[in-house]
Amino acid sequence: MKYKYQLTDEVNVESLGIGKIKDFQISRIDNQDIPSYWILFSEEIYPDKQPRNIWESSITGIHKRQLKFEGIDDWNRPVFKDHNNNRFGDVDNLFKWGSTFEIVTSKISEKHICYFGSTFGCEPMGTLINPDKIKLVKEWEE
Repeated sequence: MKYKYQLTDEVNVESLGIGKIKDFQISRIDNQDIPSYWILFSEEIYPDKQPRNIWESSITGIHKRQLKFEGIDDWNRPVFKDHNNNRFGDVDNLFKWGSTFEIVTSKISEKHICYFGSTFGCEPMGTLINPDKIKLVKEWEE
């Protein structure tokens, strides 16, 4: 059976919020294989820090990690950061210092983004990011 989601995907779950997939499970109901996922939610949702088994039908989709535009570094690379202050950017498309979010995103998109590291201006790790799991933003969205 092919699963719709993968390990470590962050997903939106009906009436619960965002959680991270930790494991898979197949249940046999009425001679049909029904996929479910063991999902770890934030401590605000489940303080015991234990994953919950969630049916695939309750998952409303992938939660896209927001990458907020931070600026142009000393190597003219556009730099974005996530909520955990990890840095991402593009090493192939360079911009003048002071370029705005609008200028940068008129030339690049999520498909150009790779992981840089933990500080602004750091040496890029070069790990490409799945463009379906990120969203470039000017300001944090709810």
